[in-house]
Amino acid sequence: ARALETDGIPAWYTPGPEPRFADEWHPEDQLLAPMYESGQAGDLVGVLAVDRPRDGRRPGAWGCEALQMYAAQAATA
Repeated sequence: ARALETDGIPAWYTPGPEPRFADEWHPEDQLLAPMYESGQAGDLVGVLAVDRPRDGRRPGAWGCEALQMYAAQAATA
């Protein structure tokens, strides 16, 4: 695994081949969903990070929306 740091968030990835299709997941791709505290302050309380989709494709709008819903629910826990 190699270290990768983007936007101050450390991550690790396993190098792999370049994608063959436009929507194929690349080893350096990141999908992050911030979790904010409810209320007026709305402070950042965490981040959900996902990697390597089972189908090998970058998630579409529905997948990203689902991740945002999970993040919102987790932030209230």
